[in-house]
Amino acid sequence: MQFLDLASAPDVAITFLGFWSLMILSASKIKMASSLRNRWDWIIDSFGLLAQGLLVPLFASMALQPVIKMLAPNTIGALNWGSWACFFLPLTLVDYLYYWNHRILHRPKLWPIHRLHHSARSMDILITSRNSLFTPLFIVYIWVHPVFLVALENWHAYLLGVAASSVLDLWRHSALSTPDFLKNLNWLIVLPEDHSFHHSSESEGFNYGANLSLWDRIHSTYKPRQFHPKEIGEQLQSEELKHLFFSPWKPRPPMPSTPRATEPS
Repeated sequence: MQFLDLASAPDVAITFLGFWSLMILSASKIKMASSLRNRWDWIIDSFGLLAQGLLVPLFASMALQPVIKMLAPNTIGALNWGSWACFFLPLTLVDYLYYWNHRILHRPKLWPIHRLHHSARSMDILITSRNSLFTPLFIVYIWVHPVFLVALENWHAYLLGVAASSVLDLWRHSALSTPDFLKNLNWLIVLPEDHSFHHSSESEGFNYGANLSLWDRIHSTYKPRQFHPKEIGEQLQSEELKHLFFSPWKPRPPMPSTPRATEPS
């Protein structure tokens, strides 16, 4: 697969349009919440969107695919699945893998690299990829996507599913309120209200799902929410944000405790 194939694929356009559409819809809420951000909030969120949202997936795909093809040449295009099956694969199977990936990130040993994501004081699409420098190494879909892009003959449809998942990810992190006529969709997909509850101190280990709420329902970690919580995240100073971004595991002077690491070790 050539880089130009990736760069020209419709998934790039879908993600781009989804991002800017949500940015326009969320602009007023982002402006209202700007007082909750300091300089390092802006730097970390901007870097995260560029790095984890674009550069890391592209680099992982370009670096891993040749390795996979060299080590397992028989896997190239081995899965001749239909377009719809390939499209829904990242929205279902990969989504389920990420559900458990997310829960594991909430366990005490890995919580330091995920804590930065929960430091955001307001929900908006800018925080979607707010993570430490090391977090992408622990995100399952970063590693799974290149495997399927090699193994699937119809990888274009898979990329469209990845694009749809990316837009849902942005929407889930927004502060947009779900219209009443769409709120019944919570039986199927994770709404922004559901995910903002996950970011609140009230959550106590609920709503880990990304795209589908099904996984939380199956594993009894789902709590539906009709409204966004009034407060989310931790109030951290710039030095604490820098610490979590560059060296989350490095000991520091005591910082405010957090109730977020709710998964058992």
